[in-house]
Amino acid sequence: MMFRSKYIEVNNVRTHILESYEGDIPIVMTHGFTDNAECLIPMCQELPDKLRPIIFDARAHGLSEAPKNGYSEQNMANDVVELINNLD
Repeated sequence: MMFRSKYIEVNNVRTHILESYEGDIPIVMTHGFTDNAECLIPMCQELPDKLRPIIFDARAHGLSEAPKNGYSEQNMANDVVELINNLD
């Protein structure tokens, strides 16, 4: 499975995502609190071909921006909602 790397703005944070070139049905995947998007690539290899994984680096993880604040559970959940709303 091939991925493209890109950045989108999520709640005023420059956020890195990995998006698959394959599959028709998008599925957003989130990593654990101490991980990053790349740790989910092996799991994506096991998904049905019809799914198009979109994995993002949460704020201050992987290649995403690390703002000075905004690390509550609510803010992190809001980032996922905003990411989904911003996707094409």
